[in-house]
Amino acid sequence: MVASPSKFYIANTKANSITIPCDIIREECYGCDNFVLQSFKAMKNSKLLFYLDDDPDDLEFFTEAAEALEQRVKLFLNGNELLYTLKHDPIKPDIIFLDVHMPILDGDEILNILRKNDEYRDIPIVMISGAFPKKLIRDYMASGADYLMKKPNGNDLKEVLEKVLEVDFKGHGMVG
Repeated sequence: MVASPSKFYIANTKANSITIPCDIIREECYGCDNFVLQSFKAMKNSKLLFYLDDDPDDLEFFTEAAEALEQRVKLFLNGNELLYTLKHDPIKPDIIFLDVHMPILDGDEILNILRKNDEYRDIPIVMISGAFPKKLIRDYMASGADYLMKKPNGNDLKEVLEKVLEVDFKGHGMVG
């Protein structure tokens, strides 16, 4: 593994694989034009989590928390990459986590696209934001969000993520 200045690791092994976009780590770039951060770890009984966020630090924190809980993670820097992967990858996620504030396609737009498509309608979607005003809570729940998660501070992400992973999404509509 080669450590980069931004605390990400570039590796290509069977257990873990993380690909960093060229514009984030210029000196470690090997001609990569892949803008999807990926981290897979083969684990029994784990869920596959898709996480969309444009902040590399948040992607790293989420990966650390999810892997500490023995979950598999696929990370996306933009909504178009997430939609492309959903359409073309035969393996679908168990849960999709969407950051609300995104450039180009924000979390709400992705939520609406996914809920209009029968193929993705049953995949639980967790909206993530620093704050959820009452109007947004109603709007996201009406649009089909299954859970609203406030971005935790510090090391609380693992605890919050663990709570979300314990949810029975058949009941839909939870705020945490």
